[in-house]
Amino acid sequence: MKTKPARSRAMAPISTLYPSEWRFGDWWVEITTQKPACLYYFGPFSLSQEAEQMGPQYVEDLAQEGANGIMVVIKQCYPSTLTVPL
Repeated sequence: MKTKPARSRAMAPISTLYPSEWRFGDWWVEITTQKPACLYYFGPFSLSQEAEQMGPQYVEDLAQEGANGIMVVIKQCYPSTLTVPL
């Protein structure tokens, strides 16, 4: 039986957490871009302050990849999909 390594929920990149580890009430960085027309979720975070601290890094990464028209919202949610084409 495989076991997952212990990780800090607060700073773990999304790729290290499984959807079953997400909780209602977690904080997420929701980013909408005009080009490409997409909605992205980054998280989860235990505290809104943690999401707010990480938000600019995600924006910078998307901008470097050529995204524009970037809007950011920090919110509590439970996304079913992390990248949604609009």
